[in-house]
Amino acid sequence: MRSFRLNSISLLFLFFTVLFPLLGVSASTVTSKPKNPYPLPPAENNTSVLFEGYSKVLSGENRIGFIVYKYEVNTKLKKFYSTYFLKAGPPVDISESLHAEADFEMNPISYQYTSLTKNDSKIIDAKFLKGKMTATVQNGKKTQTIKKEIPQGVFLSTFLYYLILKSKQGLQPSLNFSFQAIAEEDATIASGEAAIGKLESWKGFEVYKVKQKFKGLEYFSYIDKQGEVLSTFTPAIGISTEIVADANTAMAGFGGESNLKALFGEVPKGLENAMARKLSSGTDIENSENSKLRESNSNSGGIVLKSEINEKQEK
Repeated sequence: MRSFRLNSISLLFLFFTVLFPLLGVSASTVTSKPKNPYPLPPAENNTSVLFEGYSKVLSGENRIGFIVYKYEVNTKLKKFYSTYFLKAGPPVDISESLHAEADFEMNPISYQYTSLTKNDSKIIDAKFLKGKMTATVQNGKKTQTIKKEIPQGVFLSTFLYYLILKSKQGLQPSLNFSFQAIAEEDATIASGEAAIGKLESWKGFEVYKVKQKFKGLEYFSYIDKQGEVLSTFTPAIGISTEIVADANTAMAGFGGESNLKALFGEVPKGLENAMARKLSSGTDIENSENSKLRESNSNSGGIVLKSEINEKQEK
């Protein structure tokens, strides 16, 4: 759960903005029926899980929903994947999902975004080729086609922390990271900033407090040294998230199992994250195999992938 994105960038931001119309796009309108809102991505071999975890969504002290994030890497195809599902109860009553793909340089490949309420729906299917984006947007019964030039360096906001980890500076205190990213919920390009503070403690974890701005909204994330987002807070709307150790803790009372199966192919266990590893008896966080996938190279600031680790061991 690195973007946080909360993506992209922040799930809280997505949670807030899905209630607003599309901005700044030119489109033709036709009437059609919405497609399957949870298209299951094709299974691919050689894919390893970098992060999988659930967070509870809070309004003040009240639990109003949950979110599950899964980040994966395929070293053979040289792709990163980000998939999430958000479900919130009254007064919002919304479900939201994203499946995104990027190459090893964080160039966008494609994404599918969905938001469903009792009275409305939005589905975005975007593909990228040779610096251009073509997105089909179904807003209720209306379909829009968006075509845009994508400047070099623009990435899908859900991959923000991967991009920081891969940068020359890496994830470190006092880093001010300015960027342009695609806001998946409306297929627009926006400027953003991430200011990384010093290490502090959050529920027994060493974390960086990151102040972020994206599309005019300010929020805070608590992330560990591997870039895993453990908690977020958006002051303007009083919404926060906190990672939990398992699916039941997050989902209790909200349901959503059928949506998760449609999106992920199964109900994710949510055990590939710092909280779950800490609370799992007999599990050494630093020595777990998937932990190695997330090791960051302090010299280059890049992500050390499993294939690279194996090469180092063979030497």
